[in-house]
Amino acid sequence: MNITKSVEGSETIVKIEGRFDNTTAPQAEEFLNEVVGTCDKLLLDCSDLTYISSSGLRVLVSVNAAVDDNGGVFRLVKVNDIVMETFVITGFTEVLDIEK
Repeated sequence: MNITKSVEGSETIVKIEGRFDNTTAPQAEEFLNEVVGTCDKLLLDCSDLTYISSSGLRVLVSVNAAVDDNGGVFRLVKVNDIVMETFVITGFTEVLDIEK
């Protein structure tokens, strides 16, 4: 997994590439938790995310709650069809703000 961060105006964009699973979730969680307190609008670019497991989903729910607690916005963007299918099957389209 590769994680990068950029800032465009008021938006902080974090891009996750590769697999978001039990092996990489701790790294992603640590990175995202550091970013949460530094921005009002956090966008997670999923265009190059190839797989997400239940461990990755747990991290996203945790980050979503932390951003919400801070009064911010958390949105998943550029979600590809493979990852979107996982969100649909698990019902996460009802929990997270997701756009294709």
